[in-house]
Amino acid sequence: MVKKSQSQLRSNAVIKTVKIGFGLAAITIAAFLIGCVGPAPIQDFAISRTALEAARDSGAHQRAPNQMYSAEEKYKQGMAAYKNREYELATELFKKSIEFAEKAELISRLNEFSTGDN
Repeated sequence: MVKKSQSQLRSNAVIKTVKIGFGLAAITIAAFLIGCVGPAPIQDFAISRTALEAARDSGAHQRAPNQMYSAEEKYKQGMAAYKNREYELATELFKKSIEFAEKAELISRLNEFSTGDN
């Protein structure tokens, strides 16, 4: 049986420590990069889509075309950002889409109520 000297044992211990250190560094960097992406804005996406459907159902294309156009454009831009995993931008765009869609629906319903259209 071959005995290892203290310097060899220390050398092996240093190598193991360095390997563990690099492994932990790699895990930390990976966790940081994953954290930068952030969670997908699924809820904002769903609310935006629902707000657009409600605006369409209220007749907003005829009664509030500018707001409806803006809502649909922000939604499309949000979808593009979502597909590119730009989740912060997608969230912002979906929220703007919701605002425009809600305004379009409100204008449409108010117009319908005031004119008596159905």
